[in-house]
Amino acid sequence: MQSRQLFWKEPMTDMELPVVAPKTSLKLDTQFNIQRKVFVGNVSYRIRSRKLAKFFSKFGSVEHCYIVKDHLKGWSRGIAFITFENEDGMTRALQASDQELYLDARQMRVQPSQLSSKTWYLLADSEEESEGDGTPYQGERTPSQGEGNQSPSEQNTQQSTAETFLPRACDGAAIDMLFEEVMVRILSLLSWKERVGVERVCWRWKHLVQRTWSSVHHLHFRNIFKGFGGLTDKNLGCLLSRCGSYLTSLDVAASPRILTTFAMDVIGKHCPSLQELDLTSVKVTDISLKNLVSRCTNLRRLWLRKCFHVTDKGVRYVLSVCSQLAYLDLSDMPVISGQCFKKVSREHSALKSVILTNNHSVSDAGMSQLVSRCSQLEELNISNCLNISSATHTQICQTLSNLRVLNAAGIKLDESAVEVIGNLHALEDLNISFSRLVLDLTLISLAQGCHLLRDLDVSGCASVTDIGVMSLAQLPRLTSLNLSYLSQVTEDSVMKIAQAGHLKKLVARATKFTTDDAIIALVTLCPLEHLDVSGCFQITMAILPAFKNTPALNGDTNIQLIIGGTSIDLEDEDMSAVMGLDHVTISMHNLVMRELEPDRDIILPSYDGDEMEDEDDSYSPHLPIPAYQEHVDFNDDWDDDYYGDGYLDNDDPLELERWSMS
Repeated sequence: MQSRQLFWKEPMTDMELPVVAPKTSLKLDTQFNIQRKVFVGNVSYRIRSRKLAKFFSKFGSVEHCYIVKDHLKGWSRGIAFITFENEDGMTRALQASDQELYLDARQMRVQPSQLSSKTWYLLADSEEESEGDGTPYQGERTPSQGEGNQSPSEQNTQQSTAETFLPRACDGAAIDMLFEEVMVRILSLLSWKERVGVERVCWRWKHLVQRTWSSVHHLHFRNIFKGFGGLTDKNLGCLLSRCGSYLTSLDVAASPRILTTFAMDVIGKHCPSLQELDLTSVKVTDISLKNLVSRCTNLRRLWLRKCFHVTDKGVRYVLSVCSQLAYLDLSDMPVISGQCFKKVSREHSALKSVILTNNHSVSDAGMSQLVSRCSQLEELNISNCLNISSATHTQICQTLSNLRVLNAAGIKLDESAVEVIGNLHALEDLNISFSRLVLDLTLISLAQGCHLLRDLDVSGCASVTDIGVMSLAQLPRLTSLNLSYLSQVTEDSVMKIAQAGHLKKLVARATKFTTDDAIIALVTLCPLEHLDVSGCFQITMAILPAFKNTPALNGDTNIQLIIGGTSIDLEDEDMSAVMGLDHVTISMHNLVMRELEPDRDIILPSYDGDEMEDEDDSYSPHLPIPAYQEHVDFNDDWDDDYYGDGYLDNDDPLELERWSMS
């Protein structure tokens, strides 16, 4: 019966010196050619294995020469092992004089090769009957000096100690006994960074890891580099040479600082099957982008966000070569004007999403080319594109009938443009926040024509009143609504939307209509999952008990509640108020934009001169903003040492004069 034998040496101590059984030691020496192998030290770092083998061939025929190298840098460590074809060559090398061992200005040392005492060895298969039980060989021990006088209990203790050490060696060797298919499966679960490290363990593991690269289809570099390090062109090339031919998605946006334009040639060379590529903030030029897409013609999703050196010419070439491109992100690119869309064929039905956020150079002519040639667009983001006029917006609403997502925050609109938005019958997500002249007629048009609308953001549209917000209750699929910074809306609108019972997310920052009664009705009637009432001072602890019996409590939904900047202070209140709210995640962050806080005029009001003469001298002035936020008592006396005398120096001079006369 054949069996694999494991030999393991116990650690040597001063009290006992384990001796390897002669039979097992002979088998190990034969397996590793110890009788024909010598150790060579002080070898010159410039010597290669072929030259060293030729030098030792004067003592006898050399079978193998191995120079030990550093496993990280690949440099020689100055030591080597020479295996001769017979023992005579080994004997002559050990008996050689110092002059015969002088090479490259180095005096080499030759010693007999020995088995290391710091490792275990896996013996070759044996067919002996006595060793066919399949158990690892522990090694026989001869009695050391003074061991024969030990008691039986002491001998049993030493035997049990040896038996406890043996399973550790067996567990370490078990991974090498696995089938290669199992090893490949295990190594494929590691990250790409760990696989590169495993390649340096041994040649067998290196070949096994190379088989796992075929399963890598998506590659990113998030949370990989720390400190000031980052991805370089050389490191990217070494990694893509392993798995680039199998990749379909590559994201280098997490570490773009050190990459150069040469990285585009590296990606194009090793990744011909790439379909998704994120080049955010990478140093890309028109020429390097052309070299990339000429090899990666199957791109379907491309991110060029913050690629400041790419112009319309480079994007035009991308659209002309990549006929399957469906998603294109050109955000924060100040030189893009929209003329790149001239090369898009009118039958180009693959392009579905275009992102042009914060592109101030995009003109009406460029947008007209995009809308007329890509009539099948489903997603369009033109937020903060200040050069786009209302005429272009009207053309978008009349031409792009398949548009599902429209983000037009901050653009200029007139009354005629906002009324035709109801023509987008397939619209599901709309953001027209901080847009001028968004009136109640706009929301009424949405309620009548966009019945598929799910997400709506009208924050900062100061002209919207209760009439427009109440009309949104007619939308049967509206689940997310943002009404932040609206000053003309009352709680009646929230009550009307709450009665519809569809809302899952409400954002109402720094508003006056979000009262306790409105929030309680909303929580009771709607399956809320997210509620943001940051900066609403009128919100108190009375809303928390309403969350204990919410519809989400019956399921696995977790409610996110953001109450920063309200009258709720969980540190000062009784903690019993939050008992039973395990399904609610409460956040005390104030997400309100400081410049849009509606209560700022209460902090530093303007005074009339006649009113100031009738006021009592004991009247305590209004405190500055920091003191108001720290909840300082308004009845405290004024402390000049704490607040200073000139805290109004940078304010209106008239206010300073009124203050000095008060």
